[in-house]
Amino acid sequence: MSSGFVPLRRGLLDHIERGKMCQSEMFCYILLLLKADHKTGVWWGSAVAIEALTCAEVKHRTAAWALARLEEKGYIKRFITPGKHGNFPILIDRFHCSDGTRTNASDTLVWPPTVNKTGEVDCEVDCEVIAPIQKEENIEKKEKQQQDFVFETPEFKITRAQDSALAAAFPFVDRTAEYAKIRAWLINHPQRRIKRYGAFAQNWFSRIPPPAGYNSRRDADDPGRDTETGTIWAEPPFDWRVRL
Repeated sequence: MSSGFVPLRRGLLDHIERGKMCQSEMFCYILLLLKADHKTGVWWGSAVAIEALTCAEVKHRTAAWALARLEEKGYIKRFITPGKHGNFPILIDRFHCSDGTRTNASDTLVWPPTVNKTGEVDCEVDCEVIAPIQKEENIEKKEKQQQDFVFETPEFKITRAQDSALAAAFPFVDRTAEYAKIRAWLINHPQRRIKRYGAFAQNWFSRIPPPAGYNSRRDADDPGRDTETGTIWAEPPFDWRVRL
């Protein structure tokens, strides 16, 4: 499609002057206008396709960032299939189609959209059916994520499984208090960014000495006697760290 023209709203100049749209976003938006189908306002492409069209002048990471920002601001709507690579449909909002209609990306939830007998896009049925389902799925996912963590902050988080493993290995440690200490230490040391929270907590707990007279093999009925040998321990055995 190398001939013809596309309408470009002058209001975009106001968006640039107010800082609503940056240079990269403006370039990608104009490129989408030029490549979109004049009948539907949709372009099948991706960030990699934009990089190929510009001969690598615009890197795919920059293009992906610009597309995500355009979608957040309501200029476009992307219909990405999870787990699938390649091009996907990108619908431009308020695009003037060749039949005189104008697209409405915010009300289009699925692709291809439902078209009624008059030729207009019918999104009310999709909104009534799909929106509640997506809302329930998001709520369930959020609740599940909240239940999986026993301690969760932006700096440090521990899952329920990790907390159970730490409790079995270090029963003498006040884990809640130590988690708070770890968080405070990370706040005061912003240059330390950890990803393996469980391993960090394990190393942290391993530096905490057990209380005097602690024995990891002590029986609950006879707390001063070893359950295997019958020996009474006054101090922790020398190999208690190995058994943990």
